[in-house]
Amino acid sequence: MIVVVTGGTGFFGSHLIRGLLDNGHHVILLKRSTSNVWRISEFISQIDIFDLDISPLSSLYDKYPKIDACIHTATDYGLYKGSLNNIFYTNVSLPFSLLTSMHNSRCDLFINTDTFYTLSNNKNNYFHMRDYIISKQYIKELGTSFSALKKIKFINMRLFHLYGTMDNEKKFSVSMIDKLTKGIDIELTDGLQCRDFIYVKDAVKAFIVVLEAKINQNEQYDVGTGKLISIREFVETLKIKTKSNSKLLFGLIETRGNESEVSNISANVHKLNKLGWFPKVSLEKGIELIVDYSMRHLNK
Repeated sequence: MIVVVTGGTGFFGSHLIRGLLDNGHHVILLKRSTSNVWRISEFISQIDIFDLDISPLSSLYDKYPKIDACIHTATDYGLYKGSLNNIFYTNVSLPFSLLTSMHNSRCDLFINTDTFYTLSNNKNNYFHMRDYIISKQYIKELGTSFSALKKIKFINMRLFHLYGTMDNEKKFSVSMIDKLTKGIDIELTDGLQCRDFIYVKDAVKAFIVVLEAKINQNEQYDVGTGKLISIREFVETLKIKTKSNSKLLFGLIETRGNESEVSNISANVHKLNKLGWFPKVSLEKGIELIVDYSMRHLNK
């Protein structure tokens, strides 16, 4: 299949491209010319690249009169830099432009990457991520409405707590490993909040299973393991695997009271199971993989 991917230089998108290539798909990456491509450097010669700030979408459709699917993984959390305009462009404007123009290449499948944070219906929850969450809710509504008017299926993939190799150094698991390997004592909340942690390669496989399943209607899929793991257990396992002397100081940081709404919700993976998908990587194995990777790369 010929598959257009956004966000392919990011954490999840880079793993997705690798998975698509391994499964024999032709990948077209849409990115900015300034994007850092280090995550995909090993296989960048195997994909076709369009820089959206240089080439218009029309040039993509001119070259590819038939595109089978578009997978939107690009996202802007609005946490570290940027503005509301950047969040809106990446999370709403870009995917909606692709969705509404893909008919130029007779594309009939659009896969959107959602987040479990959208399960929070209270706008005061996760206030620091409110714009990101609202943007994700908005594109899901727009995509579902538009697909009812045109012959294109809109599949919404709600990712739960993703972790794996090549993640951003500011992300929770990587920052914890960095402190643990340096022997730094870590102040934490009580750690009783639970998350559905899913290893990145399992998530990639879920996307590919859906891509290849020939689904005939709009669908929503939760992408997780269906099991809850406490933050305390996750961090304690990280400490064991890093053989760290750091002290885990649970309870010294107050848990934000407004985060309870999605803390104990696991993915409903029944529909993915019916397609033949099941997570393969256990928490212990996944942590072994990220610890091994991080300890080889953090100090480079």
